[in-house]
Amino acid sequence: MKKRSRLEGFAEEQTLLSKERTLLSKERTVLTEITVFIAVIALGFGLIRFFEHSQYEAATTYLGIFVILFGVLGILLSIRGYRKYSNEAGSLERSINNSD
Repeated sequence: MKKRSRLEGFAEEQTLLSKERTLLSKERTVLTEITVFIAVIALGFGLIRFFEHSQYEAATTYLGIFVILFGVLGILLSIRGYRKYSNEAGSLERSINNSD
């Protein structure tokens, strides 16, 4: 009997470690997405600044603003997705702990 309970404890520990790895992986993915969207925002500012005194100033200004807003929206959606995933993972873990 003692071996079985030790194996069950080991299995539970492995399950928790795998959940932690998955959550850390999701965090890493979100940080990468945020980095990319910050670069997109910088591109928008670069478009506005680079074409500041050209004949297409109005068009590139609008394009730059659109690119900046796209980057901000991307960051917000990334954070929202992470929070949703984190809440679902937390509620799943609580339900597993309560069933034991």
